[in-house]
Amino acid sequence: MDKDNKFDFSEIVYQSNEYGLITTKKIYIPAINFETEIWINKERKNQVNFSQKQKLSFEKFLRISKKEMSLMQKELEKYAQELIQENKITKKSLKSKKAFDLEYRAIIVPQQSKTPKNYILVLADTKWKIKRSEYVLEVEILFENNEFSFLQEYAGLWTRLEWNDEYNIKENV
Repeated sequence: MDKDNKFDFSEIVYQSNEYGLITTKKIYIPAINFETEIWINKERKNQVNFSQKQKLSFEKFLRISKKEMSLMQKELEKYAQELIQENKITKKSLKSKKAFDLEYRAIIVPQQSKTPKNYILVLADTKWKIKRSEYVLEVEILFENNEFSFLQEYAGLWTRLEWNDEYNIKENV
């Protein structure tokens, strides 16, 4: 971000693999107040940067309202209570003052060339210890048209067949 709060896309350097582009260093994202990687899911084999549609979606996400982030936070707290009731995470892990502070791992700009909608996924680690495990719960959060849509345990939604069958489709209006 520059002094006028404009994101400088020219400063981003990516590594490419067959599936996507990943920033070589973490980038500060004001919407989440965190430095994290940006992952771009390629829409075509020779893609070397955001497609126009992906860039538009990302630019909109950079200006997401505090209201939408607040809705996400409330849903995160509700989700934690559901997981406690289902005996999936420990109650002790929710007692910390920072129990709902997420550690953001990546902003994912998925394929969206066929849909008129704009999508951004956010990957984050919670501080919630999974029962009978040494690991904490990872979540993925979907924003659709710059509005909080849902969060769930990390499942790689943008990588599954479901993405191109239910989200990246022309009929998705």
